[in-house]
Amino acid sequence: MRASDCLSAQLKSFVIVSSAILASLFSIGAFAENEKILEVLVEGNRAVQTDAVRGLMNSRAGEALRASDVRADVKALFKSGYFQDVRIDKKENGSGVTLVVHVVEKPSIKEIKFFGFSAVTPSSLDDKLQVKKYTIVDERKINSDLRLIEQMYSEKGYYLARASYTLSETSSGEVVLTYNVLENNSVSVAKVNLLGNVHFADEELKTGMATREKRWTSWFNNAGTFKDEFVNRDKEFLAYILKDSGFAEAIVGTPQSRLDTGRQNVEVSYFIEEGERFNVGSIKITGDLIFPEATVLEQLSLKSGKYFRISQFQNDMRMLTDKYGDEGYAFVDVVPKTSANREKRIIDLEYNITKGEKVYFRKIVIEGNSKTRDNVIRRNLKVVEGDRFHATGLEKSKTAIERLGFFQEVQLQREPDQKNNAMDLRIKVKEKSTGTLSASVGASPSADGKTFNFFGQGQYSEANLIGKGWNAGISANWTPPGNYGLNMSLTEPSIQDGPWSATIDGSFKYAVEKPFEWEAQRYTKTIKAGLSLGREIFVEDLRLSNGYSYERIISNDVLPYLRRFTQTGDTERIYQSLSYDRTDNFMQPTSGFNLNASNTFGVKLTGGQHRFGKIEGQAAVYIPIVMGEDFKTNFRLAFEPAFVYPLSGVPVPVWERLKLGTFLNMKAYTDDKIISPKVLLVDSPQSLNIREINRGGNRRFYGTIEYFIPVIPEANLRLVTFGESGTVLDDNESFSTDKLKYDVGFGFRWLTPIAPFRFEWAWPIQKGKLGDSAFIFFVGNDSATSLN
Repeated sequence: MRASDCLSAQLKSFVIVSSAILASLFSIGAFAENEKILEVLVEGNRAVQTDAVRGLMNSRAGEALRASDVRADVKALFKSGYFQDVRIDKKENGSGVTLVVHVVEKPSIKEIKFFGFSAVTPSSLDDKLQVKKYTIVDERKINSDLRLIEQMYSEKGYYLARASYTLSETSSGEVVLTYNVLENNSVSVAKVNLLGNVHFADEELKTGMATREKRWTSWFNNAGTFKDEFVNRDKEFLAYILKDSGFAEAIVGTPQSRLDTGRQNVEVSYFIEEGERFNVGSIKITGDLIFPEATVLEQLSLKSGKYFRISQFQNDMRMLTDKYGDEGYAFVDVVPKTSANREKRIIDLEYNITKGEKVYFRKIVIEGNSKTRDNVIRRNLKVVEGDRFHATGLEKSKTAIERLGFFQEVQLQREPDQKNNAMDLRIKVKEKSTGTLSASVGASPSADGKTFNFFGQGQYSEANLIGKGWNAGISANWTPPGNYGLNMSLTEPSIQDGPWSATIDGSFKYAVEKPFEWEAQRYTKTIKAGLSLGREIFVEDLRLSNGYSYERIISNDVLPYLRRFTQTGDTERIYQSLSYDRTDNFMQPTSGFNLNASNTFGVKLTGGQHRFGKIEGQAAVYIPIVMGEDFKTNFRLAFEPAFVYPLSGVPVPVWERLKLGTFLNMKAYTDDKIISPKVLLVDSPQSLNIREINRGGNRRFYGTIEYFIPVIPEANLRLVTFGESGTVLDDNESFSTDKLKYDVGFGFRWLTPIAPFRFEWAWPIQKGKLGDSAFIFFVGNDSATSLN
C-alpha cells in the first residue's frame, strides 16, 4: 500500500466499519427500555482484557438498559480501534437481562520488517515509529508512520522516495507488518541561479552557500544534494552577506525550485535586490554614560566613513551590553537608532543607553551533576555568590566548565529578580562517561616468519576519579619471554580548590632486549618516579609547571666500548615547562593555537650521576577550512626546535642527545633510518669490524603541516595527510637547507571512547623519489608533541 493510496484505504476501512456499526445498531432497535442489567459478558476477546472492554461501555451491571447507551457502546468499541466487528445481544434472565458483547479483534503485530531501506536505516526509526510489536493493527498509525518515513527520506534529499506497507497473516492469526520503501535516487542540484546581484560575482556569493551544484567530487563530500533546509538557510545567508557589505536594505526573495522528475534534479533560483550601498555617518552614545564617550566610540567596530556592516553592528551591541554588564548593570537597555540618508548613502547611528541598577549574584545552583562534586564545578566559575554581576565572567565560566571534559552539555541560565536588583544563576550539566577500561591480547609473526610473538596489555583511565576531578591512569603490558611493565599516574588539577595543580607518576619496566645486533641479550630493569606542581600565572590559559623525577636503570654487563652509548645508572631531572593554550578543543583542535616550552636539567642532588641541560619548544596553529555545513576541515602547522647542552663541562650523555624518527616526528625514519649524527666504532683490535651507531645531535629542527578531512564525523573518524621536514645537527655543525630530510604520508585519526588512535603510513623522500613505506600505530591526540 503506497502512502499516496492512504485515502482510498481509509475510505475502504470506513465503509467496512460503518456497515458493521449499522448492522449492530439495527439489532438494537428491539431492546426493551429500563430492564435491569444483571451482567455484561464479553466473548471473542484475546489480547484485549475483558475489563478494558467493559470500561469503554456506558451499559453496566446493576443499571437500567437503554437503547441509546447500547448504540453509544457499539460506536465507542469501534472507535477504540481494537475491533473489526462488534455485536451486542441480550438474554432474558428472570428479573433482568444479560448483555453479551461479541467482538472480533483486529490481529496483533507479531513482527515488523523493513524492506528496501538504505539511506534511512531501520535502527534510526525504532524510537520514532508509532506502531510497535505485539500491538493491535491500527491503520491510522501505520499511515502516519509511512508519512514519517517519507519525511525522513526528504530530509536526506530523497524527495522521490515512496513508502508502503503489507500485512501478512501467520498461522497463529497474528500478522507480520512490512514497511517497504522505493528510495529512487536522491534529488541533486543541477544549477543555482543568482539573479539581480550586481556588485558581487556569483562565485563570491556561492562560496559560503550550503546549496551547491553537483560536481564530480560530490560523492566524496555529499555536496550537491538538494535539501529544503539548505535552501532556506541560504536565503538568510545571502541577505546577511549583502547587509554585511554595506547593502543595508538588501532583500532576497523566496527561492524558487524547479524539479525535473525525469532527471531527478532541481534548479534553484534566488532573486536579489541589492539596493544602495551605505557608509556609516555619525555615531553618538547617549543616555546613561559611565565611560567617556570618546573611549566607547574608539572600542566600536563600526567607524564613520566605513561600510555599514551588520556583523559589526551586532558586535557593537554585544560589546556595549557586556561592557555595562561587567560593571554590574545586568539589566542595561541599549536602544539603537538609525537614520538613513539615501542621497548621501550614509546611516547615522545613535546608541541610547539606560543602565538601570547594579545587580548582584544571589544564589548559584548546580543541577545534573550526579557524580561530579559541586566544588569541582564551582572552582571553575569566574563569578561567585554575593559578587557584582559580570557578563564576561559568565561566558568564561561556561567555557571553563566545558573544557573540563566531564559533561556533554553545559547551560548557564540567568534567573533575574529585577525588583530586588538580584540575579540567581542556575548551572545545568549533563554528565558523560569519563572512564575507560581496555584489555587486549594478540600475536605478531617474528622476523623469521616461523613463530609468533605474543603480547598482552591492559589500561584503565579516569578523568574524574570519584567525582573530584582527579585524572588517574594505570596501564600494564607483557610480552614473552620476560618483558613487562607497569605505569601509574594521578593528577590533582586544583589543590584545595586553588590555582595549584599536582601530578605524581611512577613506572616499572623489565626488558630483555638487544639494542645492537652484534651484542648479547641484555636484561634491563627501569624504575622511575616523578612529581610536578603547576599553576596558572599572569593571564588565563598561561600555565607554569615545575617537576622532579628520579630514574634508576639496572642492567647486566655491557661490552666496554658500548657503555657510553647505553643508558644506565641513576638520573635526576628537574624541569620547568610553560604552556599557553588557546585552542577550541584539547583532544581534537580545529582552530586557535598553542605554545609550549620546557627546560630540563640533569642534576646531582641525592644520587644522580648525569649532568646535562635540554630546551625544547613547540608552536602549533590550527586553521579551520569550512567547505560545507557538514564538511569542516582544518590545517595544523607546527614547529618544534630543541637544544641540549652540557653542564659543568661534563659531556651530555648520548641517550639524552637529540634524534628524529619516532611515532610523533619524521615517521618514515624509524628504526634503522633514524635521523642522527653517526659515530663509527671498531669492535676490537682483533676483529676490526666497523660499527655505525647513532650518537645524537645537540640541535634539532622539525616542522610539519597536516590537513584533516572528516570521514565519519559522527564517529570522530578523520583522514589526515601530512608532510614533515627536519634535521639534527652535531655540536659544531652549521645549519643549511640541504641537510633537511623530508617525508609525506596519510592516515586516520580516530577519537574513540577508549583513546585517540592514530593509524598512519609514511614515505621518506630520497633524491626526489619515495622510499619504502613505514606503518605507524600510536595512541595520542592531535596536539601530542615530542616534548618530554
